[in-house]
This record gives sequence, C-alpha cells and structure tokens, in this order.
Amino acid sequence: MRVSKKVLFLFLCVASGTTRAEVLLKWTGFVGVPGKEVNVTLSLEKMEGAGLATLKARIKLPPQLEFVRAKLGISAEMAGVKLKVEPRDPPEIELEAGPSGIPEGVLASIDLKLKPDAKIGTAVKVEPEVTAKSTQGQDTAVKSEVEEIQIVETEPVVSCFFYMH
Repeated sequence: MRVSKKVLFLFLCVASGTTRAEVLLKWTGFVGVPGKEVNVTLSLEKMEGAGLATLKARIKLPPQLEFVRAKLGISAEMAGVKLKVEPRDPPEIELEAGPSGIPEGVLASIDLKLKPDAKIGTAVKVEPEVTAKSTQGQDTAVKSEVEEIQIVETEPVVSCFFYMH
C-alpha cells in the first residue's frame, strides 16, 4: 500500500495534536526615523472558524530598537482581552492575550524607539515566536507576517489634499 505525502503529513499533524495554521498574526506599520518612536500594529485574522482563547508572542528585538509601551486595540479591549507586557534583558516582550475569546482585528499597538545611531536606508525586523490555544484548550498553529521597519531620514508627511487647497 502506497501512502501519499499529503496523507502522511495530515496523519502526522493529527497525531502530534496540532493543525495547520488556523490563525494569521500580522505585524504592520513600519517606517521610522532614528531617535523617534515607531508604532507596530498587531492584527489578528482567524482562519477556518478558529475560536482563539489565548495568544502569546515573544518578540526578540534587534539592537536598533527599544521597547516603549504597548496597549490593546479597541476591539480586543471591548472583548475583555487582557494584555501582559514584560520587557526583559536581552530585549524581549511577552504579550499574553486571553482568557476570553480573542476577536479578529487590531489586537495591540506596540511603540518601539529607534536608537539614534540606527543607519538610515537600512531595514530592521522583529522576530516573533507565537503560540496560541483554542477555546477548546488545544494548541493552535499561528502564522506570522512581519514587515521590516524601514529607517528613513525624515518622517513621512501625511496631509489631506482638500485641506491643503
């Protein structure tokens, strides 16, 4: 009897108690100036009807970044999600969200500061390790999409065309 690779992969996933990525966590909003703060938004997209109870992310910061603060997004706050942030040395941030169900949308906003000696024209990237548990208490696979922080000389100017004229 011959077993296909897909069937074998599915069997191994079920046997190990994990499933394929059911949740997508996006880290977006990255443009920064040396010596200034950069805002990173964590957005959660559930996939395949996954009920998410807890989410924990350990974020390894590159040497060019310092943690400033973090706060819950409005939808997460309204759903009663709790946020725990622990800056450590070496720089790591632990985010824990739960115990109630975690809604889709903006989960949290993290402010980081680019060190003054960060080199203009380069990019830095945070490295998250994310784990999650479903509302049934099972481990849930999480996929992270992380954008690099582009280091620029001056902050981008955002204005309204109609207001300017």
